[in-house]
Amino acid sequence: MFGIFKKPIKNGIAELSKQILNDNVRNENLDLKVDSCGINNGSEIILGYLNNNEIGLAYEHLKYVISECGIELTSDQVEKMDLIAYKLGRK
Repeated sequence: MFGIFKKPIKNGIAELSKQILNDNVRNENLDLKVDSCGINNGSEIILGYLNNNEIGLAYEHLKYVISECGIELTSDQVEKMDLIAYKLGRK
């Protein structure tokens, strides 16, 4: 459960966003035909924030993409999102 904190939170967000977005694209659960640059380029935007040490913005953008696309997270992904929120002081 706390394995996400064995590495920097920045890496945890990058891995989780990649997993969430890639899983949904692969399963065709994510409609990337929406007319929103923030969603279409979600992975790139998140990585850009992380590269600029804007960890909170990266987390918030991941939440935005999840919400706007109606992505249903697994219980493990929810747990990781909650842990990141806690670590960032957002819960």
